[in-house]
Amino acid sequence: MTEAEFEQLLDRLGGDRASWSALEARAAEALLAESATARRQLEAARTLDGWFGELREHVAPPNLAAAIMVRIERPDWLELFVEWLTARLWRPLLVGALPIIAGFAIGFGLPEQTDADLAGQIGMLAFVDIYEELDDAEQP
Repeated sequence: MTEAEFEQLLDRLGGDRASWSALEARAAEALLAESATARRQLEAARTLDGWFGELREHVAPPNLAAAIMVRIERPDWLELFVEWLTARLWRPLLVGALPIIAGFAIGFGLPEQTDADLAGQIGMLAFVDIYEELDDAEQP
């Protein structure tokens, strides 16, 4: 057993060798016979165990559990589900649909166009001068 393994053993089981297995106790005895560091570690662990043993046990009042349970709110499962659904699914879909909704709102809010206005806009988009053709078509 190395000093690091011995230190881990003390951390896990404490300085009381009664809680160690027989194999661990024999390996620790061999290390303690030759290592002053291991003996200091054992004494420190025993001192720490003594301090923990001196601590008095604190007993909670009998009505503490009932008082805690009264203060805990019962979850509203429907509200939690709606919150989860909103945060996980609908919020990203709504953000993605906002430009489409805005486009429809703007489109329906514009004044109605006549055929001449529409032909002029198409001509502007196609970079074609169709005004002469429209004027010729409108004259009887």
